[in-house]
Amino acid sequence: MNQYANIIASLKESDVSFIVHIPDKILLPLIHDLEKDPFFKSVLVTREEEGVGVAAGAYLGGKKTALLMQSTGLGNMLNALTSINVVHQIPLLIIMSIRGDLFEYNPADVPLGRSLDSIFKAIGLPYYTPDESKLSDTIKGGVALSGTSGLPVVIGLAPGVLEKSH
Repeated sequence: MNQYANIIASLKESDVSFIVHIPDKILLPLIHDLEKDPFFKSVLVTREEEGVGVAAGAYLGGKKTALLMQSTGLGNMLNALTSINVVHQIPLLIIMSIRGDLFEYNPADVPLGRSLDSIFKAIGLPYYTPDESKLSDTIKGGVALSGTSGLPVVIGLAPGVLEKSH
């Protein structure tokens, strides 16, 4: 089973059925697979803070939610994430492709990419970067922790974690 299929199976097993996503080249195959699966309601948004709001509304409507994005969008959504999800204890699983790490080709992505650990620590959100062997368990554990804590849980997908997929 490829990593995209592992992610989808883990989301289903955790009953995460509402997916919000921002266009991302690395996650595009996963997004396409999610959109084809009738288990999921998939919503495309154009900005990360919009994704936070849509996911919060879906949660308030009774859905377990996930937000798919690339890490460079974190700067856009910090205020929405902390003032909506953190303050009001709204669970959210965030799966992000990590930019600004090894093999990065865009210099503009490097500063934020190097700061992810520090940013999540500063705002008090759990952040995990599993390797391929731990990805499924990390997603299921992240959904559980988010529900229990009422906090967003972030799973960063480092370059290479998905490269053998599709």
